[in-house]
Amino acid sequence: MPRPAKNPRLYLVPARRDATGRVTRAARWVIRDGAKMYPTGCGEGDVAGAHQALADDLRAAHRPARSQRGLDEISLADVISIDATDHVARHPDKKRVAKRLERVPAWWGSKTLAQVTGATCRA
Repeated sequence: MPRPAKNPRLYLVPARRDATGRVTRAARWVIRDGAKMYPTGCGEGDVAGAHQALADDLRAAHRPARSQRGLDEISLADVISIDATDHVARHPDKKRVAKRLERVPAWWGSKTLAQVTGATCRA
């Protein structure tokens, strides 16, 4: 029975050395997802940058389900993500719209569609 796949994770690729022992390629962090490796652009000492690259990669990989569900099952964070994917890509001023959308999850992100009422909108 095959092992279950691990989640994407950080992996430190060791430095490469030639026959004389001289470093030909410095150690670097990559995101390992199964047998595939994706570069983070971070060297061995940039652990915080590597963690940020992994977080960005995981955030980009999250694709909310677009199926019929109850209002209390649909998070507004998913709705905002879908709108950003669909709307911002077509908008002529992408940077301005993306900047505005960054502020929305602070209030709405943890709520569901069932919690959207006149009172919450006014708040």
